[in-house]
Parts: sequence; structure tokens; C-alpha cells
Amino acid sequence: MERTSEEVQTIDPRFVALPENTSSAGSLGVQESLLDKMEGPRLDWILVFQGEEGLPIDVDIRTGKGKNLGKWMLPGPGESTQSIPANLGLIQIQAFQDLTEDGPTDDDPFGWLDVEVGESAPENTVVTLERGGKLKHAQTMGHVGTGFSVEGESIQMQITVQSTEDKAIDLDFRSSEGLVYKAMLPGPGEHSISVPVNLGVVQLQAFQDLSGDGPSDDDPFGWVEASIAEADLKQIRLSLEAGAKLKLASAMGHGVVDQGGKSQPFSDFQGEWTLVRGEVRSTASGPLQVDFRVPDVEAPGGNRFLGRSMLPDIGAYQLQVPKDYGALVLEVFQDLASDGPTDDDPYVLLQLSVGDVDTLSQDIELVAGARS
Repeated sequence: MERTSEEVQTIDPRFVALPENTSSAGSLGVQESLLDKMEGPRLDWILVFQGEEGLPIDVDIRTGKGKNLGKWMLPGPGESTQSIPANLGLIQIQAFQDLTEDGPTDDDPFGWLDVEVGESAPENTVVTLERGGKLKHAQTMGHVGTGFSVEGESIQMQITVQSTEDKAIDLDFRSSEGLVYKAMLPGPGEHSISVPVNLGVVQLQAFQDLSGDGPSDDDPFGWVEASIAEADLKQIRLSLEAGAKLKLASAMGHGVVDQGGKSQPFSDFQGEWTLVRGEVRSTASGPLQVDFRVPDVEAPGGNRFLGRSMLPDIGAYQLQVPKDYGALVLEVFQDLASDGPTDDDPYVLLQLSVGDVDTLSQDIELVAGARS
């Protein structure tokens, strides 16, 4: 039986209180939060977030080099007390309100703050979110128009970039640690550039900044994953298209707290690689998710999850896997409705045997309903 009243009642805090740490937050937090796992003395840090009322706030905590330490999910602006380890050093708080559930875009309220955490909690910490703040952050961090110089050993990367715009190209190298290298290309075409050795598994993100405001939603954009060790890289291809940045955000689940651990596969591998390449065919265009698995009778479904890579669209593709790896399972699908893998999504399950070869040809044919 339900009883209603016109009187104003105090809400039981059990129904609105957030968990004390992100690791136990369920749908409001991140399972693998480094902040929660760090040992030693902890501090109660009082922060005030100023933004648009009635909208939740995503808060990322990063090191000075961009490594993600954890995420807080807040119900809205106001004061928040968080438990953090002492002596973290320089960290950056990045906060945004996702107006359209597509990740942090240029028109979302965004704010950031650099803070030094020592033996005591920082005082008077106020993070102000404003529309256009993401652009200011990109300009302040030097994410627009500046390349890195190579110090130490390097390799040569041959890369071909296609675009309808004859303008300079920013090429960002991003790993799980954040931005690890950046190069500038004079425009579309074939290029050979020097890149530091042993960057590991990275995602190359290329964009043309048409209006000088950083990578915005309508700029030509493209991405591809690569593994950078000590050997030169050839045949890297990128195609830039307007709106592709939103495709990447949607494919990677930005704005949604992931519970599945979308880690990059083979990120710690240091040996020789086999290039798996071919053509992806599907009745639908758009990004593809590639789950890497290995046969394991004790794992659910008989296959153990290794990690996930993203392909920007159907057509020619390439993936790198350790040479002579043996049995490998690729589960490839397109999440057409951004609701996770469903029975009607284009899908295929591939069984590969990776031997001691430099290249392995494998076309991928996705079929709607093949999962069921």
C-alpha cells in the first residue's frame, strides 16, 4: 500500500548517500580505483564543486603526467568530502557534467584544478565548472599545436593520413597513462616521423584543428591502435572525418562508468608482433569493439577475457598481437544502440591460430543476430 502526503518530508539519507569510496560504488563508481587501493595514512578532503544545478558530476583524478588514479561520481554541485592518500604530490582534478550523455564535449560544463597533496588535506578547494572549460583546459595543457621532441632512442613510423582538409594535423599518442607523445604533421599524405622506442600499446588520435580551439566535435578526427617497441613501424593508415571524435567517445563508453574493465590487450608485452589485417564487412557503419580472449575451460563461456581494442569503422583494419601466440579468440561486434552487446547487433566470433609470422590475413564478416 502506498501513502502520499502534501507535507514536506525529510528524505531518508540511506536512499541518497553515496558510498565512501569508489571501489564499492557499483554503478556510481569505478571498480579498479588506484586511490582506494593505496596504503598508508589517509586524508579527509573537503571540496566544493560549482556547476549547473540538478546535473551529476563526473570527477577524474589524475597525476601530473595524466595517469588516471580514480573517478568520483557526485549527484550534483555542492560540498563533497573524499578520502585520499596522503603525500600524493601534484594531482589534477577534472570535472564535467555530461549534458547529452556522450562524454565530455566542448559545450559541457567542465572545470579542472591542479593541487599539491602533502601530509595534510588541501584547504579551500573549489572546482568551478563552466561551458567551454574543456577548450580552455586543452589550450592550457598544450594539447593544441605543439609537438614533443624525441629524447633518446627512436624508431621511424611511416604513416599515411587521409582527409578532405589540407591543414596541419595533430597526432596524439595515448596510452593507459595518458598522453605519452605528440607529433605534428604538415597535412594529409604519407609521412615518416621519429617516435620514442618502447611506448607500448598506444592509441594514435589525429585531428585537424579547423578553428584553433582544440579537438572539437566537428573537426576531422581519426584513431588507430599501434604497439610501439624497438622496430620501425610501416603501413599505419588513418582516415580523418568530421564527427569521428563523438564515435570514439561513444565506443569507449565515455560518460558511462564501465564495470567490464576495458583494458588494452597485451599492454605489457615487449617481444615481436604479428600484424593481423584484412577487411571488416558489415551492413552497418561505425566503430567496432574487438574483445581478445583465449580458450579457458574454467572461464565463463570457455574463453578468458584479455582486453579490448577499438576499430574506428568498417573497411581495412589492422591489429597487433604477440608473435607465435597460439590460439586466440576475437569477439567482434558493433554496439548500434550504445546499450552493450545485444542479440541484434552485428557480431562474429573468430578462432585464430597465431604462429611465427609477421602478418596474418583475416577478413571479418559481421552478421546481425549472429550472437543469438
